[in-house]
Amino acid sequence: MAKEDYSPLEAEESSPKVKSAVRIGKDSKLFKIIRNVGILIVFALAGLTAGVLIGYLAFSGAKTPSCSEPQVAPNNIPKEWGALVSENGKLVPAGDQGVLQMDATRIENNLKMLTVEPHIAGSKTNNDLAKTIAASWRELKLDKVEEIQYSVLLQYPNDTNPNRFQIRLTNHSVVFDAPTAQLEPPVTDDEKKEGVARPFNAYSGVGSAEGPLVYVNYARREDFQNLTDMGVNVSQCICLARYGQIFRGSKALVAQQNGCLGLVIYSDPIDYGPKKGFPAYPNGWSLPETGLQRGTVMLMDGDPLTPLHPSIPDVYRRSLDEALADHSVPSIPVTPLSSSDAIHFLSIMSTGKEAPEDWRGGLNLTYYLGPGFNSENQNSSAYMEVNNYYETKPIVNVVGTIYGSQEPDHPVLLGNHRDAWTFGGADPNSGTATMLEVVRSLSLLRETGWRPGRTMMFCSWDAEEYGLVGSVEFVEDRSKQLLLNAVAYLNVDVAVGGIDHLRVKASPMLIPAFYQATKEVTSPNDPSLTVYEEWQLETGAPGEPDVGGLGSGSDYTGFFQVLGITSGDLSYTSTFNATDFFAGYPVYHSIHDTFQWIKTSLEPHFAHHLALGKVWLRTALNISTTPVLPFGVVEYGEHLLMLVQDLNSTHNQTLGRENITLDFLFTSVESFQASAKMLQDAVDYVKEKDLNMTENLKKWRVLNSKLVGVERSFLVPEGLPGRPFFKHVVYAPGKYNSYSSAAFPGITDSIVEENWRVVREQVTVAALNVRAAANVMTDSLQTAIYDNYSS
Repeated sequence: MAKEDYSPLEAEESSPKVKSAVRIGKDSKLFKIIRNVGILIVFALAGLTAGVLIGYLAFSGAKTPSCSEPQVAPNNIPKEWGALVSENGKLVPAGDQGVLQMDATRIENNLKMLTVEPHIAGSKTNNDLAKTIAASWRELKLDKVEEIQYSVLLQYPNDTNPNRFQIRLTNHSVVFDAPTAQLEPPVTDDEKKEGVARPFNAYSGVGSAEGPLVYVNYARREDFQNLTDMGVNVSQCICLARYGQIFRGSKALVAQQNGCLGLVIYSDPIDYGPKKGFPAYPNGWSLPETGLQRGTVMLMDGDPLTPLHPSIPDVYRRSLDEALADHSVPSIPVTPLSSSDAIHFLSIMSTGKEAPEDWRGGLNLTYYLGPGFNSENQNSSAYMEVNNYYETKPIVNVVGTIYGSQEPDHPVLLGNHRDAWTFGGADPNSGTATMLEVVRSLSLLRETGWRPGRTMMFCSWDAEEYGLVGSVEFVEDRSKQLLLNAVAYLNVDVAVGGIDHLRVKASPMLIPAFYQATKEVTSPNDPSLTVYEEWQLETGAPGEPDVGGLGSGSDYTGFFQVLGITSGDLSYTSTFNATDFFAGYPVYHSIHDTFQWIKTSLEPHFAHHLALGKVWLRTALNISTTPVLPFGVVEYGEHLLMLVQDLNSTHNQTLGRENITLDFLFTSVESFQASAKMLQDAVDYVKEKDLNMTENLKKWRVLNSKLVGVERSFLVPEGLPGRPFFKHVVYAPGKYNSYSSAAFPGITDSIVEENWRVVREQVTVAALNVRAAANVMTDSLQTAIYDNYSS
């Protein structure tokens, strides 16, 4: 897989050449809390443009550069903004100097240090890593380092009474007791460590279930509908599903809604194993047959007991029963399994109905649906037992800050989570190791006296694996200042899960910044190409590289979906990952996700980690050292039109039957595009002027308030129908698969549910918010930018 003969020394810089949520009744106390918070957000959003203008126009710490110092960086940027750094008596671009400081060997050493021991959220080892990172950042003399603690409800497997999945006779004697339901066996010496979490799905229902077994494919809504159409009744059965395609919590929700007594999720080799054509670890990168995937099945983000509030002392906490009542966590037991054990159950399934061809995995057997076992085993049934326990534990976010010289109150945030289900080789510590090197390189720039124009914040989140808990608590804790002041959030979770090409998911606003950064970094696969050029080739179509939409599944969610902060997510991936994304990389969340797996089976030279770190750093510097934000309003307009056209082409016949039209939405998007062009023209006009002049300082601050305000304009305080946590009307995680990004989710969710009144309402809501964003871009634009209003 990895190019063994490739040296990271060749990867030099080239010339400068992007969860089904809680359902809450309107009479519930929680709904009233959400409604009141929504009212507060209405006021916050109504005053957003004014608030941001105050931040940009009246900030007392902002400096007016002296006109006697005309030296500027490329693109006419005053040197006080940090686009230049002093090197050997000369001023050179900060991005160029920053990436020169970065070193692949240091990233490798970082990853080795981070992954020595398993470090699940709430554990001493994970909290010790937080202290290590904080101490490192203090040693690097960051301006501020915080260790922010929250007390949250977590769930753990029971070491003395592990989970079970069995075949039992009617007299309850055990025919087969699946070993990997209790323990995932190591295959290398470095995996033989104390503290590895037993196989479990966090926030599963606790208890036992016994009944006929039914194979339900990926446990999607359409899979259960197909079973109904084929005459298979899953009610009062234990369901066996394979991992992949959708979020495991969505599988649990749909299984529960269809009457399943319990859910067992296994890793089929067609999705994760050698059947994909790659040998199993340790001989290759695929998941061994005894490997399995841990993971949360919670359907909300953050601490389940404090929705919409930070989990700090004295805050109201609801009961676990309340969380169960609104389906934040499933009530049925859910547990993972390996393919080596799943084969024992699938091989004796009832032969009445064979699974459809596209339901068949990579095991050497005929896949049958059930329910129940074949005639030779008709006196047997499936039995499962989940004995996980809840515990309130402290988690720690580490946040380091370099204050900006011009706009210290307007931060650009870079984030990655630290906790892992086991060792965290790829998820998440490939990202952590890279972030540590990004911070170190910037600290070396600081030693020269350099400082960015805008504040840069570096965030090591905790308990992401449980449901983005650490980052969401931070967002809830600091929602007001983030809503008014934050400029952008740049996330890296799995920095390297494959080595074929870069994958970017982002708000369209960040497309120009990512394109620019990737054009300035050499591909780790081919030194004759930039990362941009390689990414472009991988897209497989003429034009610019593809930027995906943001769903959920990582720490950008709270920033983007709740607060409307322009966000993006970066990772290196494989073509296998890209075409079968929800499978992830093969050893995802298993005991085999180790430093050794990365080093021997994926990336021996850490060149891809280094390249991703350079893109991350350059993108952050592009945003934090440029007076006029490098945001793409025109690109946003193009994407909006594409999304509405796709929505119309996909659902045109269905909407037509219900006499529903998207004309209002199309008209609003046209207005957005016209306003975006006007705003971009104004940006170009101001950029051509002397930015050292006080008059033009006022102008770019007005422009920035509009550029930041566009994303915020897409927020609805009441949230999406049935999902008050998610407030972005253009992008949200899919209601029945929170990993995926749904465009105009209020509309598409309601179409799926055939709730035509809500469809009509959501078309109006989306159109009005797009129209509002258009007005934000052009309001007072002529006066502020072109007229001499200061006289």
